[in-house]
Amino acid sequence: AGGGVRPGSTLLAVPDTAVRPDGDGTPDPYALLELSTDIRPPDYAENFVHMALQGPLDEPISVCGVSRPPWLSAVVECYGVRTEPLAVALARFAAISAV
Repeated sequence: AGGGVRPGSTLLAVPDTAVRPDGDGTPDPYALLELSTDIRPPDYAENFVHMALQGPLDEPISVCGVSRPPWLSAVVECYGVRTEPLAVALARFAAISAV
């Protein structure tokens, strides 16, 4: 959900940089920490929809999330955005990439 639409209180957090026994770990634990607190005003998120529309797809974004913070609700209202179940979105984009 990100950090909300306005700056919140200061957060001093330390990312988990441990590597699991199978050798996998977070590719960039610092990026995940930053993204979890990133401020996301609705109009800022809408800009990314407009950039995605510059590509070849008429509907380049599928929103599959049930939780809809204000920034995602704004995205859903934009032209070029579908709301659909994850399996449907993955099948649709897989079919497009196979062409």
